[in-house]
Amino acid sequence: YSTLNYKDALAVTGKGRVIRKFPIIPGIDLAGEVVDPGGSSFNAGDQIISTGWGMGEEFWGGLGQYARLDPAWPLLLPAGLDMRSAMVMGTGGFTAALCVRAIMDHGTSPEDGPVLVTGAGGGVGGVSVMLLAKLGYEVHAVSGRESLNDYLQQIGAAHILHRDELARECKPLEKET
Repeated sequence: YSTLNYKDALAVTGKGRVIRKFPIIPGIDLAGEVVDPGGSSFNAGDQIISTGWGMGEEFWGGLGQYARLDPAWPLLLPAGLDMRSAMVMGTGGFTAALCVRAIMDHGTSPEDGPVLVTGAGGGVGGVSVMLLAKLGYEVHAVSGRESLNDYLQQIGAAHILHRDELARECKPLEKET
């Protein structure tokens, strides 16, 4: 399994300078089963996940039927998680979870007040809104697409700001938001 990420879309449309080597199979993440461990610490049949490492940019990525990975890249699939579910969240979900964990590790709790999530209409932002709301945080979501307001409220945003509201010039001693 793999996900179709924004970076993959840029790669296949040629609109971004994502692909650094041709030919290439896109896909910046994958979940799969080890077929040939090739001297690594993995065993045939192990279920693994991998994200990043230049997959889909410099190295063939996860959208292929098979992938040959550097043995340092994959991790064993965590217990209780199947490959499909891992890729439903994919790199965006993983990145969002890391962001939420960082917020918590820095001592920010729901009692400290609202948390602002920019890019809330995207993959990382949307999952961040969901996770933070489920953890009891008051989430203020920023998006440039008003058509997503209902969706953002459904996934847990308590307040929605249009990105233009944050793009104004601030003067000294002006009230902060």
